[in-house]
Amino acid sequence: MRFQVRFHTHNGTPSLANEGDWQVISMDWSLPGGAHEANIRGKIPGFDSSQLQGFFDAHIGNALEIFAEDGRMVWQGWVEKIICHSTWQKMTCSIAEMVNRMIVRYPVSGSRAAPFERWATTGWLENPVSIDRFGPKEKCFSIAQSDSYLAQQALIINFRALNTLPSFKIDVQQEETETCFEFVARGWWQRLDWILDVEAGGKISHLAGGKSKYEIGNTVSYSKVAQSFQVTQPEFKLAHVWLRVSVVGDPQDNLQVAIHCDANGIPGSLLGRADFPSSTLDGGWAWVRWDLTTAIPLSLNSTFWLIIQRSGAVNANAYYTIESDDGLGYAGGQLKRWDGSNWQLLNQDLRFGLIAREEVAILAEEMLQRPEIGEILRGFVNWQSAEQVVYRWRDYETTCRQRLEDWLNGTKQFSALIDEQRILEIIPLPRSPQNPIRISTNIASFNKSERLLACGNQNLGRFVLFDFPHAAIPRMVQYIRWQVGRGFSWRFFQEDRD
Repeated sequence: MRFQVRFHTHNGTPSLANEGDWQVISMDWSLPGGAHEANIRGKIPGFDSSQLQGFFDAHIGNALEIFAEDGRMVWQGWVEKIICHSTWQKMTCSIAEMVNRMIVRYPVSGSRAAPFERWATTGWLENPVSIDRFGPKEKCFSIAQSDSYLAQQALIINFRALNTLPSFKIDVQQEETETCFEFVARGWWQRLDWILDVEAGGKISHLAGGKSKYEIGNTVSYSKVAQSFQVTQPEFKLAHVWLRVSVVGDPQDNLQVAIHCDANGIPGSLLGRADFPSSTLDGGWAWVRWDLTTAIPLSLNSTFWLIIQRSGAVNANAYYTIESDDGLGYAGGQLKRWDGSNWQLLNQDLRFGLIAREEVAILAEEMLQRPEIGEILRGFVNWQSAEQVVYRWRDYETTCRQRLEDWLNGTKQFSALIDEQRILEIIPLPRSPQNPIRISTNIASFNKSERLLACGNQNLGRFVLFDFPHAAIPRMVQYIRWQVGRGFSWRFFQEDRD
């Protein structure tokens, strides 16, 4: 099978590589993503060693496309590594280990630490020359010490140790060879590993203080409190409420939180509530999470109230305490208590966290509209998935590719492919169930699937039918590999991946 290789250069100038004689050694495709890796070898007539540095610079990190004999594009991606074999030397240019943008995170300690606020970060260090040439390739480095100064020093030291530009090395070969080249290319799905996934929205919190507390449910005049807060971000669908709580005695009821609208500076109509059983509290201070049965959409630039009260009668020997900030450090609201007939202003604020959840379809679209992703992909077909909700707020923990794969793993009926136009498409599984690929163990039979498999993406996720005993188990194509001289091989997963 003969393929044509097309190379793209950084500045769009004609490529010497397009004048070469190239052989595709291997290429593969997998779900999710599509094109995964390709290896190409070839020679360039009249190539001179003085052209080598310019050749590396022109092609490393740039697009590479492979076409079938009939002109169909069967594989596309970008060049990660170029190897030049020349007489006794092997010279390698690679961006596999390159990082040109770095941030350091360190744990939050003391009173400001919370389950939803575990990390603080430094600013970024970056190489603008490298970013201008290749786009950002990011890395987050973590340290164990809760110290901003040590984090900044770790950032400087580790950034200096990075390869912020392509690496170049020379090895001695055991045998003399003619001048030839090898290209190792990766699919565009792998390029999403260059960008860290992070989302600052989806969280409203106040963590200052911690030296004061407020008692709830010990007397009628201290039966409940209300903390107001303002929503300053769009698309905030409140799902979880966090408070730092302890108990006195052995209360037998629940501690209840409720979200209310604002009515001229006091709590208005009820929007939602949740209970937390006192039996799960052991008396010491702990961050407690309330899960709202249904997420509550909160309007931008509006004020709401968080009311905390016990579900049972007041009891002076068994009640609850909530940690607060007596420094009035929260500018977005105020704390009031119910004295039995009116709301009275308190010179404190609660320590709280409000966490939003959102549908994966919306979060994926927001991620893929980031400018740095736009340099990798040219479009995105809306996520066609059953309802799946996750946290909107996300810390520096994974890359965009890893996050998308996590979301896809949450719903087994869908996967993702990047097509020939470099558009990311969410596809249902299985694909084309009415037209399965048939694989026979009869050597004399003609396997029509071989030509179809040459297009890679077209067959990922399709049903496969066998003529041997396991045919009763529905399977789908998960991975396809083509190798020169060996043809195709592929792997499958069962239809029910749970």
